[in-house]
Amino acid sequence: MFSILLQNKFVSEPIHRFPLCMNWSNSSSDPQLFPGFHIRQNYARDCEALINRMINLELNAGYNYTSMAFYFKRDDVALNGFAKFFKKNSEEEREHAEKFMELQNKRGGRIVLQDVKKPERDEWDNGLVAMQSALQLEKTTHYLNEQVEAIKKLGDHITNLSKMDAGNNKMAEYLFDKHTLDGDS
Repeated sequence: MFSILLQNKFVSEPIHRFPLCMNWSNSSSDPQLFPGFHIRQNYARDCEALINRMINLELNAGYNYTSMAFYFKRDDVALNGFAKFFKKNSEEEREHAEKFMELQNKRGGRIVLQDVKKPERDEWDNGLVAMQSALQLEKTTHYLNEQVEAIKKLGDHITNLSKMDAGNNKMAEYLFDKHTLDGDS
């Protein structure tokens, strides 16, 4: 016996009664054979919508981190440690979004991408301001243990930058970049 979900109804039939099911095509392949047919693995619509929201949050965070990374890579800023740190975070956020998209496809959900909002600023002023913004981003994306670790690391960086008065002291910011974030400037 073989059970599948056809248009939100479980059907138990011998597999030879569904010869085309072995193809597992989605609704866009051949709408005449099974209109609206696709496999959904007991996947609630509200869960699907929340996963789509998480995809958007992760892509938005990656976009913000990309902005930060290339701000610190500019020739008039030249803090390579900050640039590397934020570039790595950008790549991780995109990977998270891709993992959510893979999950959505595996469960039979549909990926619905939203507009990615422009970062609130183009000029990040200094490392402390960027780290504080990054901390707020991490608090909105909650990717389980990785986010907890990232929040802790960002909190530690903010504490150290604040203690050094790096928001007002360019030498302190440079030293933090060079020795803490391994900038090779």
